[in-house]
Amino acid sequence: MSHISRRRFLRDTLVGSAAISAAPYIAKAQAPNDKLGVAVVGCRGRGASHLSAFASDPRTVVLYIVDVDEKVGAKRCEMTAKKQGFKPKFVRDMREAFRDPAVDLVSTA
Repeated sequence: MSHISRRRFLRDTLVGSAAISAAPYIAKAQAPNDKLGVAVVGCRGRGASHLSAFASDPRTVVLYIVDVDEKVGAKRCEMTAKKQGFKPKFVRDMREAFRDPAVDLVSTA
């Protein structure tokens, strides 16, 4: 029978407890193949280039386009849908996009 010191027993117990308590956080980590959800606020000028870049990037998917001008927003939604194959949702209030847990990053132009 091997002899285990108190220090080693405590250390091993603490390491095991830490691993068990961290498991839910590790399980929720994003997989490397998952795409990042993007919300773009402001879609004229510089915002249009942000949309184009995110829609062309295979690591991201534009989920929301936020702008006060509905005509411009609708036009940018169509443009983005053609590029990425998924039509983003147009909203006028950025808080709606911020509430969505699928949004991982926000671009403001």
